[in-house]
Amino acid sequence: MTTSASTPSRPCPVRPDSPAARPPERSRGATATTTGSRTTPRPGSSTPPLALWSAPVTAPTAVPARGVSIRGSAPTRVSTASSRGVACLARHSGRARFAGRRSVTPTPATPHDPSVHPLIPTPFHPPGGTMSQLQSRTASRGLRIHRLAACVLSALCCQAIAVAQEPAEPGQAPASGPAAQPTEAIELDRMVVTARRRDEREQDVPIAMSVLDGNDLETGGDPNLQEIYRQVPSLRVVNTNPRNVSMTIRGLGANLASEMLVNSVGVFVDGVYYARPGASAFDFIDIEQMEILRGPQGTLFGKNTTAGALNITTRGPSFQPEGALQVGVGNYGYRRIAGTASGGFSETVAGRLTASVTSRDGTMHNVRTGRDVNDYDDKSVRGQLLFDPGNGVTLMLTADYSKQDLDCCTDVIDRVITTLDDGTPIANGFYARSALVGYTPLPVDPFARRTDIDSRQNYQIEQSGLAAKLDWRLDSGHTFTSITAHRRWSFDPYNDLDMIGLPILTQGAFFSDSKTTTQELRLASPDGRALEYVVGLFYMKDRLTSDTFQEFGAAAGPWILPGLPQALSTLALDGLQGVGESRVDTRSAAVFGHATWHVNDRFDLALGLRYTDERKSGFSVQAAQGGVPLADIPPALAPTVAAIRAASVPAFDTRTISGYPQSNDEGDLSGTVSGTWKISDDVTGYASYSRGYKSGGINFGANVPASSETIEPENANSYELGLKSRLLGNRIMLNLSAFRTDVENYQSSRVFTSPVGATTIYVANVPEIRSQGAEIDALYLAGRGLTLGASVAYTDAYYVSAPVSQCAGVNPTGLCDLSGRALTNVSRWAGHARAHYEFQRGFGSGGVRPYVGGDVSYRSGFYSGPSEQTWVPSFSLFNFRAGVRFGERGTDVSLWVNNAFDKEYYLYRSPLIFGTGAIVGRLGNPRMYGITFRQQF
Repeated sequence: MTTSASTPSRPCPVRPDSPAARPPERSRGATATTTGSRTTPRPGSSTPPLALWSAPVTAPTAVPARGVSIRGSAPTRVSTASSRGVACLARHSGRARFAGRRSVTPTPATPHDPSVHPLIPTPFHPPGGTMSQLQSRTASRGLRIHRLAACVLSALCCQAIAVAQEPAEPGQAPASGPAAQPTEAIELDRMVVTARRRDEREQDVPIAMSVLDGNDLETGGDPNLQEIYRQVPSLRVVNTNPRNVSMTIRGLGANLASEMLVNSVGVFVDGVYYARPGASAFDFIDIEQMEILRGPQGTLFGKNTTAGALNITTRGPSFQPEGALQVGVGNYGYRRIAGTASGGFSETVAGRLTASVTSRDGTMHNVRTGRDVNDYDDKSVRGQLLFDPGNGVTLMLTADYSKQDLDCCTDVIDRVITTLDDGTPIANGFYARSALVGYTPLPVDPFARRTDIDSRQNYQIEQSGLAAKLDWRLDSGHTFTSITAHRRWSFDPYNDLDMIGLPILTQGAFFSDSKTTTQELRLASPDGRALEYVVGLFYMKDRLTSDTFQEFGAAAGPWILPGLPQALSTLALDGLQGVGESRVDTRSAAVFGHATWHVNDRFDLALGLRYTDERKSGFSVQAAQGGVPLADIPPALAPTVAAIRAASVPAFDTRTISGYPQSNDEGDLSGTVSGTWKISDDVTGYASYSRGYKSGGINFGANVPASSETIEPENANSYELGLKSRLLGNRIMLNLSAFRTDVENYQSSRVFTSPVGATTIYVANVPEIRSQGAEIDALYLAGRGLTLGASVAYTDAYYVSAPVSQCAGVNPTGLCDLSGRALTNVSRWAGHARAHYEFQRGFGSGGVRPYVGGDVSYRSGFYSGPSEQTWVPSFSLFNFRAGVRFGERGTDVSLWVNNAFDKEYYLYRSPLIFGTGAIVGRLGNPRMYGITFRQQF
């Protein structure tokens, strides 16, 4: 392929019924922001349909990759090297089951600039050195797949070389006359983000961020946190269960959920704050764009976050009728059906309705019950109404509902140790206790994916929300925004807490119900002035109520208390139940402002401040019930039985404890300051300082040390240098950042388990931790149809001062000094690479257009706990996809495979409760493949 200088742009042909061919609608107060070659509609304007089902650009115009602007067209010439790569692919494709991951149909160009094609597909990176990691039982099959992958790489890379390096033929002159074809210039899109609560080019914002659109999410997999985690190296998601969803950015974030604390990584959907960690575990449907902001975001967002934020924007209603359908099936019983419909009810009212159902069978087998566990089932629906009466006023009303019903989350025994890290022998270890109660455990073979738990493992989670967003563009050019929202989240679990096939802790549940009301008011200055600013107010009211329940089974006594006579321990614990109730009320108010001074054409200064006042109050109650009544126990044994029960289920009521802190009031000032230097039109450098704040709280429950009853606020000070660039005529995006974040009074979860099995989760402050490192994000438009991308993150996160820390499995005391050690759940190196190629000449009169692509994600090894036994080895996951687009109607059929080489890997490891030496792990998903059909209407 040859590429030469650009000529004046020429609109792409459009079909008569396309939005670009229709006469423009009268203005209803909606405006659009044009950046570079892309026009971004504001709410109320006609937006493209749901990204994963949008229609293709019509023939005969060549379809570029998303984010590629084409001016004119030029003949395509395939190099000999590229032909050899394609021939290699053809030779091997029949000898291996090659399937690409689900891809996305390109979005039609907006009426403002029909030559712009907004699709940047998720590309793939070829398999590197993973052949040695394949298991012998799949070596032959894996070798064929690797050969095929290498051929795909050869075809793609040779095509890139041909595009970038092939010179024009000697003496070749431009064509002339009526039949002459204008030459072509291709470039990446200018991404528009709202990280500072106004539309700005991503390259102009002094914040390190990753930007994904709906296409990036849908081509890679189901649109949920696990897919985002795979594509963004600096983000990590730990999902022990749908309630304890924890996100970290640059290594910072809570390890377990706490009822008294906010997230370290805030989640905002259309400007609405999601207060509970589990509320972000659902599928994100009909997403237009997602911004993963790294570093403290304590100024402009609705709740302070010390690690970062997820700023998610959904697609809004269109006044022009449109609809889409997606159907997908795969192995492990995978099924997904989703659809959207949008259109105008009148000239001033439009609506949008989106729904999706996703389900998958379990990836583990319970040999005791015959059922598969660790499945997935998600149902979501969202409706929107847009009122656009004109005069610069728009009102968006949104209602959503989601439900998950999951048979999860079961761990497997990974190994059984006989000594602690310091060499101390483990008394009455796992196998000794198994023999004591006559239990034969399953062989330790974690990737056989078998379990024998004897109780249900089920979670039912629901969430719903109502929101109203008012935008009013005043005559002065200022924009007033009001966002009012009410959300509810409920969690109904049923757990087998002992994770083995014995009736020890047969039931364990932590029922939660959260109701959150938020109100945000903002006033933004007009764009394009020397001083631009945003000021606002925020208020939140949240109530979280929780009920706890746990029950001891017939084997609890001898398993938990092997040193006592079996008859006595069984009499004390069999049938004993612990019940509890707690409530936490939070009221938070803040005033904030952010201003940017454009000193000249090359230099900007920005300052943001936020003052937050927060109050928390609540109570917690726990009592014991069940078991053999003490009156029916022989008097000689009754005192001992009563003591065992009191230690197993401590009774308390914080409302009656004299001097117990029932509330926590505090205020704090946070903010940011930054300088931006536009080195050239395509290169921008920046330096920034940010201070983040996360409020403190109260620990409820027994066995909480007196020093930890009150949780101190957490403060983060972050320093960052960055460079954002567009090179080679905007065909390369290269962003670099280096950072250091110091956190004082880091809020870390701890778990206390008494010798008789009483478990208390509480939060303690770590004096100081540090996270520092560097990040690279790159995207290369190698030619028409071929896009390459890569992201790499290096994170050095460690405890600066942690003299008294919990260290289960390290020594008999369970306490140690972690100063200087790495933070848990942090990979020092993480990366993601991708590539995508779409054939630029269709086949047949219908314009059949094949495409192929894939990606690889990598995480280096890390500790998921303080013990050496919690080491999680590094892993790389390869995903591939291939598909075909048909004609002008938006039909797309794609094959996909995730974890193509069936890599066996862990998400985390931890010691099993009761200190028996058993180490359990959560397994990552095995290879999954399927086919997806998409149709736009």
